Amino acid sequence: MRMGLISGHGAGDSGAVGCGYEEANETVRVVRMLAEKFEACGIEVVTYPYERNAFKDCNRGLGLQADFSGCNYAIEVHFNSGRNNESGDDDIGGTEIYVTPREETTNTEQIILRNMEALGFRNRGVRSENFLAINKVKSLGVSSALLELCFIDDADDMHLYEENFDAIGNTIVSAVCEGFGVGYTEDTDEAENTEEGEHMTNEEKNWYINCTFIELLGRPADDGGLENYRNQIPDDAAWDDNLTAYVDDNIKQSDEYAQYQQKEYIRKVYLAELGREPDAVGMETYMCYGRYRDIYRDIHMSDEAKARRGE
Repeated sequence: MRMGLISGHGAGDSGAVGCGYEEANETVRVVRMLAEKFEACGIEVVTYPYERNAFKDCNRGLGLQADFSGCNYAIEVHFNSGRNNESGDDDIGGTEIYVTPREETTNTEQIILRNMEALGFRNRGVRSENFLAINKVKSLGVSSALLELCFIDDADDMHLYEENFDAIGNTIVSAVCEGFGVGYTEDTDEAENTEEGEHMTNEEKNWYINCTFIELLGRPADDGGLENYRNQIPDDAAWDDNLTAYVDDNIKQSDEYAQYQQKEYIRKVYLAELGREPDAVGMETYMCYGRYRDIYRDIHMSDEAKARRGE
């Protein structure tokens, strides 16, 4: 069997956020874990490049940047949002799965949901939708599904997710194996039994740092940045660890991050109010502003914006 895996969002698109999590980070975390567990069952795995965004690639006409044509099945991993429950109320949002209308059966997806339900996640059912990436995969003749694992903005969901992270991987892989009639071998990952070989290599740390730089700053890390942040990640760090305190949080405190966010805000206001990208003069002017609300006010009240609104 050959399995395709896609981590949703990324490449500058954080996806949904909530409870201290960003969807783009968690989808990569889950896909890496699933890939290891599928491979432990002797299943060949094709993963979409972690530094790319499958939706953006397809939406821009680039097509899928991974060869899923020989796969039997492909899952695109996402996290849901919309519950806005970061305090927790003992109510689980749960798991849902989308397939394209062209799928003839949803047997494997139903097994995944039943297994997730056994872990405590509400079964929200299988739904039909032509989401871009899985639709592209289906056009290759490969069954595909978009998995909304749980609600990232629900504290109860994310607590259950963290407490059952390894079990979630096992339950998804075992469901796929059952659905496709493939032998399943459970791959346990107890943190206290982590061996030397399971620690992150410098290459893996560089990958994480570069992905985070691209997401937060719009560029890969330079050699100095790689060395600086690599040295902050503990030697015994593993992929299941939360590395945001060592990399993400520090980047977000930098002047470059603040400037990048302001540039992105200016760009969004220009597109919304003027229907165009900012020119160099405009960007330089508004980068001198200290408050976002003042940027919006002056662009919104400009002669160009008024003319565009017909005022």
